[in-house]
Amino acid sequence: GRLWRPRCEVIGMRQVVLNGTTAPLEDAALREQMTRHLLARLNEYEPEGMTARPDGPGTVLAQIGQMSGEQAVRALADQGVQALAAGERVRFLIGSEVCFEDLDYVQAAAAALLE
Repeated sequence: GRLWRPRCEVIGMRQVVLNGTTAPLEDAALREQMTRHLLARLNEYEPEGMTARPDGPGTVLAQIGQMSGEQAVRALADQGVQALAAGERVRFLIGSEVCFEDLDYVQAAAAALLE
């Protein structure tokens, strides 16, 4: 069946916390669906230099163009996306406070770094 997740309320600049500071998403089926969603969104920009792969339950590792992980994490933070640096990659940890609209926003924020 289709999984339901409440819509995100956004007041001011969107803040998406994917750095492990929120509670983990306990619903394994929803966590897997959200992980696949983020992977698919990020990999849409593979021709432009962004690649992503799963790295455990609720975890996505992404290479964003030629940026180091630290550079990408700082640039994403300027757009309200909190993530972790993992060497040359960015680690996104999907927690209980994230909704699908947030993941679409992460895609747009990351894609903007490729320009």
